[in-house]
Amino acid sequence: MSQFQSGEGEINALKIALEGGNKLKKLVKDGEPLANYPTTSPLLALQTITSNIREKNEFKSDNVISKVIITPDGQQIVSLSAKRGKVIIWNLSGQKVTEWDEPENQGIQDLAMSPNGKYIVTINDEGNLYIWDFTGKQIAKIQSLIGANIVKFSPDSQYIAVSAFATKIIFFDLAGRKLRELEPNGGGTIQSLGFTANGEKVVIGNAVGMVQFWNLKTMQKIRSFKANTNQVTKIVMSQDGQRVLTLGADVDSSQRTVLIARLWDLSGKKIADFNFSGLLVSNGDVSFSPDGQKIATVMPGEGAVKLYDARSGKLINQLTISSLFGSGLSYSPDGKTIFISGTDGLKLLSIAQPYVTELPKNYEKEGVNGVKYYPILTNLQYSADGQKLLIQDVYNGVLDVWDWQKTKVKSINMVDNFSFANVSPDGKFIIFVTKETVKKYDLTENLISEVKTTVSNGERVLQAFSFGNYLGDKTYSSSSDGSKIATKGFNSDNLDKSGIESSLPLRLWDLSTQQVKQLKHDSISNIFHRVVVSPDGKYIFTIQSGIGKIWDASGNLIAGLIDVNAKPSGKGNEISRIAIFLDTSTTEKFIFDENQKRLLKFYGMKIREVWQNSTAMKAGLKGGDIIVEIDDRNVSEMTVNKDDFLKGKPGTNVKIKFITTNDKIEEKTITREKFIFDQTIMILGNTAKFSPDSQYLATWDGTGKELHLRNIKSHKLIDLDNKAGIMDAYFSPDNKLIVTTGTDYSIRIWDFSGKLINQIKLQQPPNGLTFSPDSQQIGFLGYPNELSIWSIAGKLIAKYTVPESGHWLIQFSPDGKHIATGGRKVMIWRNQNLDELLATGCDWLKDYFVTRPEEKQKLKVCQDYPKSK
Repeated sequence: MSQFQSGEGEINALKIALEGGNKLKKLVKDGEPLANYPTTSPLLALQTITSNIREKNEFKSDNVISKVIITPDGQQIVSLSAKRGKVIIWNLSGQKVTEWDEPENQGIQDLAMSPNGKYIVTINDEGNLYIWDFTGKQIAKIQSLIGANIVKFSPDSQYIAVSAFATKIIFFDLAGRKLRELEPNGGGTIQSLGFTANGEKVVIGNAVGMVQFWNLKTMQKIRSFKANTNQVTKIVMSQDGQRVLTLGADVDSSQRTVLIARLWDLSGKKIADFNFSGLLVSNGDVSFSPDGQKIATVMPGEGAVKLYDARSGKLINQLTISSLFGSGLSYSPDGKTIFISGTDGLKLLSIAQPYVTELPKNYEKEGVNGVKYYPILTNLQYSADGQKLLIQDVYNGVLDVWDWQKTKVKSINMVDNFSFANVSPDGKFIIFVTKETVKKYDLTENLISEVKTTVSNGERVLQAFSFGNYLGDKTYSSSSDGSKIATKGFNSDNLDKSGIESSLPLRLWDLSTQQVKQLKHDSISNIFHRVVVSPDGKYIFTIQSGIGKIWDASGNLIAGLIDVNAKPSGKGNEISRIAIFLDTSTTEKFIFDENQKRLLKFYGMKIREVWQNSTAMKAGLKGGDIIVEIDDRNVSEMTVNKDDFLKGKPGTNVKIKFITTNDKIEEKTITREKFIFDQTIMILGNTAKFSPDSQYLATWDGTGKELHLRNIKSHKLIDLDNKAGIMDAYFSPDNKLIVTTGTDYSIRIWDFSGKLINQIKLQQPPNGLTFSPDSQQIGFLGYPNELSIWSIAGKLIAKYTVPESGHWLIQFSPDGKHIATGGRKVMIWRNQNLDELLATGCDWLKDYFVTRPEEKQKLKVCQDYPKSK
């Protein structure tokens, strides 16, 4: 792996990894579960290399190749060995199509290819110019151009510009006839030249760092600007003609001569600098990509090809290469490959990360003054057939349906036509929620079902946002097929003076029977946290103040009810107290006093739950109320356990002063009572998930270390001690495992008996996690930009570097062969098994093997895998 990471021999590293993978292949049976593999290091090596390799091929040469140009059709490569005086034309497999030596046994100063791909021109050390066709046949010769060292074809391929006598540019037609000449002023010899895209102007760089534009019709200088302290060695015009890329030499503050590339607009205003890491040892090269979106730079000795954004000048990628390469570079016409020349020959580098698809959309939102906001992608999900990738973009108000293999998108506006859209968990349907309606569509937007209810003017059936914060993940939930849906709405007609809603419109929608009902119960308060629908649609779980309740699809409460009249279960203890359950942490509350016309500050304890049929409930206490005084003592002044003041003999009274959820201050005298307290009945936690088969419910507090796993039918409760704060929990698709992610940078894998199966210790906190469809692999995102895949046995299988930080959404495709991750950009990564990795590695080497059949003979595995699957 070290050889691969250094860039000194990516192909050699791949061959070694293929040999290791083949040895592992012989040790495991077909279909062997990953958990039974004796080692996964060959998988990791193959996955890492095939996902990051850039070197496609290497063309060996006995001479230093100083310049490389690709033909317009992308099928041939023209290379120049300047000192040796040799021109070679290669095909993409590295076979020599033709080659020829300089006729006078001279070195070659420069070489150019006509834009139409028909001609090549060379200038030798004696100043003699030759025009050739692609067979190496001489078309014309121009003699005695003293000091000639630069040659360019015009954009229309009709004439040639040559720098001669150090200060002139002479123009010739293809027959060698002189057309005109230009002698620019500027105080320096000509070091570089280029044409604008329309061929109307020539751009010249000289030895004193000036760039000049000359009109070829009037032969007049149009403009000039200072680009370098020393010579400008190369000039490249952008395809749109609006930017100039220069390469030149500067003397820095330490009086060292350094190479630097710069990007300019036509007025000479600098857009960006592109620095090299070392001193000027060779000229190196620069180029725009064919689409004009990127700039590539390279220099011998630096060991890297750097890719920049051509608009901003920001570094976007860096490809590691041998330090012996970098004298010249050229893009393929499709912009997917860069050809680099150097001491040992040519290298062909793939620009894009292989087998990784990046969707061509940035999900950042641009606000006022150009400020960009990080996206809120709330859902990243494959369609059931894996052909579509569905992305819910809350900030921009769209649901994107991507044909991810063709990178084509259909965007559904969630703002103008409806207030909310989501994808059913099974990936087959899109659910739209409007002010008063829930609609179910297939992925081609055919209406399947629609249910409508009656609401008041100030009401909407779903509250997806509150004060700019997204709530849809808490106020909306659906069954796997989207037929059973729960929504928590909002009714502005029921707001009190403080803006608090006094009623809770929680609705249950059945799109198969086209019925809707509002869930009403004495235990439901307006302090609502989350609603979760089970995958089979038979259960609805609601959370209020960290305490949950389970309902059936008809809205009947079946678990979680705390009642002083409940029959003893044999598990609880008899206690006497005020029948309320408190959050004992101190809560700060401000109330506006109408009489004093000022804000009053209180400290108290929030009521999480009130027992049904209790004296506290009859007195009017509700979940969410804040107790500020107990028997005339301020809660903030109590130094002992505040909850102890609620305990006492049955029949004794307690005076309680509290603030209601409507911000009213009330006092009540409440009688202590005796009842059985069975804590197993209480479903604690502010976050919850159902198992895929809907038989288990996992609940936990976002700051807590304990996860409660409950069998819904038997009510059996198992507590998992995570040893650290629980960030999230995930069920395996086969309903056998549950994974917790912790604040201690650990991933813990448990079975349903509460046994810890494996623990993966990370170097960074996990951002998101997903199980493979076969439940054998776990993929997760680590902060800030790492994607890892592990077996459930705790063995690392693959590791990727995400090009940008902050990805938090992750999802396996239904066939398990791809993983999608999302942040500003959405990327799809290939996830392959051992057979597929071996085939992919051999397929990558197919061009390399054309000129090296003996290498393929040595690598036996590639005789079994002729092409990737």
